[in-house]
Amino acid sequence: MPPKAHVVLFFMIQFIIVITAFGILVPALHHRGVPSILLIVGSLAALVLVHLVLGALAKLIPVRCRSCRSASHFQGFGWWPFIYRYKCSECGEQLRLEVAGG
Repeated sequence: MPPKAHVVLFFMIQFIIVITAFGILVPALHHRGVPSILLIVGSLAALVLVHLVLGALAKLIPVRCRSCRSASHFQGFGWWPFIYRYKCSECGEQLRLEVAGG
């Protein structure tokens, strides 16, 4: 799989989960009387859990290295969840892709 397709796939999964959780689930729970502090703590914990699970799944799908075309693997998210890091096991090249608007 090309690196950009890998990023698009996992970014869209992140986007759908976050929009669903924060656009539908959290407001519905708040409307039902769940305390705000529980919603905040639960949302942060759920966001971390989503990224841990997505990171584990992303490591299972090999990505083509740009220089040697062998299997490169997802190394994890950057300092924020829209930075994707890859490292080629063959040539050692490191790739960093960031989802940016525009």
